[in-house]
Amino acid sequence: MEVFSEDLGLQDIIHSDYDKAVDYAIKNNCIYINAYHPSQRNAMKKEDYINGIVEIVREHSSEIDFSI
Repeated sequence: MEVFSEDLGLQDIIHSDYDKAVDYAIKNNCIYINAYHPSQRNAMKKEDYINGIVEIVREHSSEIDFSI
């Protein structure tokens, strides 16, 4: 996320409470999620990887415009 956060003007990058390896930011009714594929993290199960991303979306779904 560090690569494109400046271009998108993302200032408040949050580290997920569910999965410390997932970062996200919310801006203009959009959520930007930075998550490494589980194959890049030896100790993580695929199920935990997916659940971490789903939990972020659930937690912030009221802030996101899904019609975009």
